[in-house]
Amino acid sequence: MEILTPKLRFRLNRLRRRWEAWKASLRNTGHEVFTEQKMCPACRALVERNERRCPFCGEPLRVIGTGPVARAASRIVPADVPLTSLLIGVNLLIFTLECLLNRGVPLIFGMRNTVLLRLGSSPALVYLSNPISPLHGEYWRWITALFLHAGLMHIGFNMWVLFDVGPVVEQLYGRSKFLLLYLLAGVGGNLVAGFLGQNVVGASGAIMGLIGVLIAYGVRNKTAIAQQMRAQAIRFALYTLVFGFLMAGVSNAAHLGGIAAGFLLALAIGDEPPLTETQIRFWRVMQWFLVALTAYAFVLMARTPLP
Repeated sequence: MEILTPKLRFRLNRLRRRWEAWKASLRNTGHEVFTEQKMCPACRALVERNERRCPFCGEPLRVIGTGPVARAASRIVPADVPLTSLLIGVNLLIFTLECLLNRGVPLIFGMRNTVLLRLGSSPALVYLSNPISPLHGEYWRWITALFLHAGLMHIGFNMWVLFDVGPVVEQLYGRSKFLLLYLLAGVGGNLVAGFLGQNVVGASGAIMGLIGVLIAYGVRNKTAIAQQMRAQAIRFALYTLVFGFLMAGVSNAAHLGGIAAGFLLALAIGDEPPLTETQIRFWRVMQWFLVALTAYAFVLMARTPLP
């Protein structure tokens, strides 16, 4: 009589294959983390990991970030993870914190103002520029407000559009330029809304900035696909602005400011990928500077008492 049934044998074989795959992954990770060689991106020759220039072709090589700690971190958070996905994750994480402080999940725009103000909402510009205001000088709110949302539908709609539009812009402009366009367009939208006396939260200004980027891409490039993206972006912008006029609580000032900022920035920096070593280094430094600036804005938020 056979003890193992075919179904049980199948499950055991599947577990064995998973175990072998996990062991192979650990071996590969150990080899990648502790290997003392790296590959030249130009001639693909193996050179010592601390070499600053390839001895075979003369190509400058990156040394910082190639040690065991950095290589282990790259196995946990790979460099090819889309920045759009990371932005969505950060927005969802902060929205979870909002709901905990709010003691409830508001459906539309029900998040308490005290919670939004504590976590870094962007008020009218007069409150930031007036020396007697308790919010005087807190310009970091232009950044933190991009990651706050007033309700479930608010964040749901914004993240849906970001999930749809973000990867397109990220692929066209690259991670570093994408992050610059996203943050500066969002800050531009918050600045315009604040100048007009509006209190704003949400990623919509930054997302509308990406719409402006696609319009600029269609202006710079005359290919059929670029013209199609420009037409779709213009239609989406018009629909969003009409929706903003019809629905209370939506800041069309932030939307228009984001579109204008994204459009002008995209025209200024272009969509050409960095080719030289200097250009690659510049945009890599720019990317980490923007990450550090955003993190610093949240540090200031955490250290600032509620007025």
